[in-house]
Amino acid sequence: MLRITASIFTFMLAPAFAGELPPVLSYQPNCTAEILSQQSLAKVLILTDKGHQQERDRVTQELIQQMRQLADDHQADAVLLKDISTKTRLAKNSGQSSVRRLLLSADLIRFCTDDRSLSARPAAFDENGAVPSSMSSLSFDLSSQPVPSPELEQAELPVRKDVSLAQGAYGFLPGISQAQVLQLAGEPDVRIRLKNGQQAWAYGRYLWLVFNNDLQQIHYQNRVLSGYGSNLAEPGGRFDRQWQLDGHLPYQAPLADVKQYLNDKQQPFQQNNKSELVLSNQQHQLILKFEHYQQVQNKPALLLLTEFSLMAKGEPYIALQPQPLPLQQLLPLLSPLALPQQQAPQRSQLGSLLALQQHQVVERKEKTWQVFGDHLQLQLNDDVVKAVRLAPALFLNNANAPLSKQMLQALGIPENGKQMLSRFADTQSIGDKLLLTLNAEQGSQSIELTVNPDSDNLEIEQVLIRYY
Repeated sequence: MLRITASIFTFMLAPAFAGELPPVLSYQPNCTAEILSQQSLAKVLILTDKGHQQERDRVTQELIQQMRQLADDHQADAVLLKDISTKTRLAKNSGQSSVRRLLLSADLIRFCTDDRSLSARPAAFDENGAVPSSMSSLSFDLSSQPVPSPELEQAELPVRKDVSLAQGAYGFLPGISQAQVLQLAGEPDVRIRLKNGQQAWAYGRYLWLVFNNDLQQIHYQNRVLSGYGSNLAEPGGRFDRQWQLDGHLPYQAPLADVKQYLNDKQQPFQQNNKSELVLSNQQHQLILKFEHYQQVQNKPALLLLTEFSLMAKGEPYIALQPQPLPLQQLLPLLSPLALPQQQAPQRSQLGSLLALQQHQVVERKEKTWQVFGDHLQLQLNDDVVKAVRLAPALFLNNANAPLSKQMLQALGIPENGKQMLSRFADTQSIGDKLLLTLNAEQGSQSIELTVNPDSDNLEIEQVLIRYY
């Protein structure tokens, strides 16, 4: 049934009947759906110069069909594709074709009991495995009976994209309250505790607001989150690399152009060093920072405007340095999370651990993770732990720190992938993933290890444990 009303399309899709497989969703559910299982599939892909895309599409459809079958086996309502990629070439075949491995990963989900509707937010991939185009006027509903179309999400307030002494940055001025920030911009993507005990919020990947009760400083910095941390935060959006100085000079304007502009408008400035200018008025100071970029090959690199900091005049600069958490302080508190578990750990078991929470990241505006130290992340739903993740460091200052073998041991995880395969015969190996399900009387746990396939012992790079 297709109904067109006021430029909003509403599709009524009935649940799968017996013999039908769960659908692949092109749009995110409105409610926070339960993830029953995270699955990865792989298939050899033989590519030729002439039929490259056709063969990739064919194999993609085969894997999607297999994933739908897995969803049916897990009694899931639907499939959300998370990643489709080809990995490093495995072999060369007669010089005319290459052999690669196509990997497809997905969440197998169960809708909320009272809400089977889909939002206007596109999934990472549509039902055919393609990256969807933006279709913000669409809303869907999955139910057996027609119901009114859910209202589209309330539009976010417009954000000023200029940075100036008088108007602030993105509409924020030092001194406004946290409530005012939330009203203007909504919930942040990242919250961190700084070394000095203050809080910093990130919108997007680079805009950071530092609070001491009220907003104290505003920073636009490229080097806070690691590559892994940046991938968790929502990319693009209203706050990433769209700002202009005084609404006139854009991000990455050359230093010479910025100085000429300031001189023309008779704005005094101080040049602290080759790559930093400081502007001030009676209330605020604005620090502009420049980095070398070589825009044209064989031409000298130029200093381009890439960062700023806005604060009260004369106030010391607050560095965005996350508060550390010593490993030896964390390890004794991990026993309630150690595998195997008879049921999902309860919040009441984690009181001492939760008291140490320092940071929080909202993964692509969907899943909220509480972060402890460099690597430990927890996802809680009300009073129950839904997932535990040991992941690469969230912050750039520790980006190369490996996972601690002591922490793996404390959680009941083998030190490396080879030990995992040796200890648990049911472990599946798919691409760079090792997958295992542990069943207990009151629930089950799925374990997903991401390993380095080129290392001798399949060194573990990430651990994801989900409770059902």
